[in-house]
Amino acid sequence: MSGERIEWIDTMRGIGILIVVYGHNQLEPLPSKYLQLMMVPLFFFASGMVFSPGKYQNYWAFFKRRFRGLVVPYLVFSVVGWLFWIALWAWNVFVQGQPRPAMLVGALAPVIGIPTGIAKFMPYNLALWFLTCLFVTDSLFYLLQRRVKTDLGLLLWMAFFAVVGFAVGKRLFLPLLWNFDTALAVMIYYGAGYLLRKNWGVRFEFKWWIMIILAAAFLAVSVYLTTLNPQTHLKENELGKFHLFHLISITGLVFFIFLAQLLARVRAIGWLGRNTLPLLGMHFVTMTVFHMLIRGVFGLDFWQHRATTPWALFWGTGTLLLIIPCIFLFNRYLPWAVGRTKPKMKSEKFEMKNETA
Repeated sequence: MSGERIEWIDTMRGIGILIVVYGHNQLEPLPSKYLQLMMVPLFFFASGMVFSPGKYQNYWAFFKRRFRGLVVPYLVFSVVGWLFWIALWAWNVFVQGQPRPAMLVGALAPVIGIPTGIAKFMPYNLALWFLTCLFVTDSLFYLLQRRVKTDLGLLLWMAFFAVVGFAVGKRLFLPLLWNFDTALAVMIYYGAGYLLRKNWGVRFEFKWWIMIILAAAFLAVSVYLTTLNPQTHLKENELGKFHLFHLISITGLVFFIFLAQLLARVRAIGWLGRNTLPLLGMHFVTMTVFHMLIRGVFGLDFWQHRATTPWALFWGTGTLLLIIPCIFLFNRYLPWAVGRTKPKMKSEKFEMKNETA
């Protein structure tokens, strides 16, 4: 994989993780609704772009690699989030004298949340549901492409799965284990990334000004369609209206593809894209810590200063600044916890393979 390909795919992931962090810090309703819908298709598409089934002799080899890259970090960050939640509960009970029964329920929820991967039982870190969903999608798509030999056949099967996943989401009160139903509903974007790279590569020969015009047009269309679709919560497999969800996802993805290529040389975003796992796994903890620090020092309460873009930028940027030391610590001392086999060397800083979610 060439350096150029790594640059813009990493940039797309970097944009995606920024969406996650700032989105969880309460943007205004319309941007929040739009970005909440786009997060999963964006990451699935990027993961499909770097999917290389030829590297694995069989499913067992693939399973071991993806288990190490996704499930191990899921378990690590689940435990970290759980311990942090318990510490918060203990602080409220024994230091501040506020029992807060809801926090006690949250401290017990991981007993169900960690084995099932269902976000409703993950108050300690709602974002972790995505890792189990991506692991299921990885596995399903690997097995599917081994058995279906034509691109048209793959598309037809994924379209069928999208309908099944959507229908299941409309019928069930809770998602299936490890978000199997959501994986079915949006696997088509993983497959789209794979088929695009397989048939057309990842080079797009457009002048920069043409990309800006096209990006603006597709953004406008996708945002307008978002206003017509009910609220979506992919962690609950709530997609709104089937046709609108997919029209928004397709037009939105085109926008983010052009945006990622336009910003591909912004190294900071690419670096974030190469470190999505610690960012995803730690941002709920650091977000809470930052909220507490600001309340303690300046008396500003997050719940009274939110749902506007300036405040979301403030809370989100503080969250990111607290995560950065965590990223270096994980990469240097606990690389296995973020799906890596060894610490990153300086010479590898901008040439790592896109193997993680």
